[in-house]
Parts: sequence; C-alpha cells; structure tokens
Amino acid sequence: MQKFAKIIDEATGAVEVGIGDPEAVYQIRTVVVEEPTEENPDGKTELWVMYVRDFYKSVGMQLMDVEQAHDGSWYLAGKAPVKVTTQKELIEFVAVEADKIAYGGITIIANGQEYLFKTTTDNITRCNSVLAMFEVLPDDTVIPWEVWQGEVPTMLPVNKEQFKQCFAFGSQMIISVETVKGQLNASIQELTEEQLADADYVMAFKENAVIQLSKINTTLTIN
Repeated sequence: MQKFAKIIDEATGAVEVGIGDPEAVYQIRTVVVEEPTEENPDGKTELWVMYVRDFYKSVGMQLMDVEQAHDGSWYLAGKAPVKVTTQKELIEFVAVEADKIAYGGITIIANGQEYLFKTTTDNITRCNSVLAMFEVLPDDTVIPWEVWQGEVPTMLPVNKEQFKQCFAFGSQMIISVETVKGQLNASIQELTEEQLADADYVMAFKENAVIQLSKINTTLTIN
C-alpha cells in the first residue's frame, strides 16, 4: 500500500509512516499577502491552508510502497520481517481447542430432548461423589441431575445405570480428546523452522487440529 513515509533504517527497510488522512486539513491561518499601505493600513490578507500531506512533506516524508509487520511496525514493501510461530504457541493453541471439547460437556438426548451434561472439573468431582453414593443405594434408585438447555438449568431424572452411562461416556470422550491432543503435539515437535515461518502452513495446521478434535463424538442418547 502507498503511504507517506520516511526511511529510518536503510539496512532493515524500517520506515516512519504518517497514519493520518493526507487530504485532511492540518492547519489554517490568516496571512498578509500585500504590504500595508496608507490607504490599506492592515494590508491584504487571505486564508492559508496546510493539508496533512503538506505537513508530511515538510518533515521529509514522501509516498512509498509500505507494509505493516506483525508487531505493528512499518517497513518498505517486501521488507517486513516474517513472524515465526513457535512450537510452544502451537501447543498452547491445541491445548485451548482440546479443552473446549473435553470440558465443554456432552450432549445428552433423552425423551426426544437435548441436554448439556457438564464435564467441568467441578462437575466431574460431583459425579464421583454421586457414583459412590449410588453403590449403597438400590439399583432402581432415580435421582434428579442438573443439566442445561441453553442457559437454563433443569433437573433430569436418571437412574443408576443411566448415570453410569453418562459418566463413562464423558470419561471416554475426555480420553479421546487427550489422545488426539497428544498426536497433534507429537506432530508439532516434528515441524521445521521453514514450516513454522510459513503463515499459510501454520493456519492450515490449526484448521486441521480443530477438525480432528471436532470429530470426537460428544453426543449420547439414553433411554
């Protein structure tokens, strides 16, 4: 793109860029264009307008082809340094996407309705407590368990077998997520510097990671 700019480092191609609108008015003042006379003691005056482009030129800037680097600094076109993604950054990305699946809950379909059975750390702890309680209760015991429909909590009656089924499914889902996460992290360890410096390659890797994680089944139907 073209902007008014001034080179500040010949070696790197770094430039200082004028970020304002070149066509905007920078300053207006009244100037005397004729010497005062006896008949016209105040002299003849007119408005003098300086545009932003005029100011840029006055400080040594000129129109140049420039580009902005990933850190916000400006360079001559083709000179901006390429951001190299680190393996640590990719591993962190995979961890965040994996947690969205693992701890985002499972969808329970019961009686033709969909409910969210949470798989947060707190809810898993509660589930462990309920499983221990179920062991000393009759097999036909039914308890109300908090599930969600959108933002609305509701109580879903579940028996011992159904509760165990939900808990086992959620546990297996988390194991599946961790398995895919481990495979992706192993792939990251094998990436070359050239691949990490290739923005398109890194974007494709991230998109593939999301696709692989999204293939994990998070829906369970109970009767």
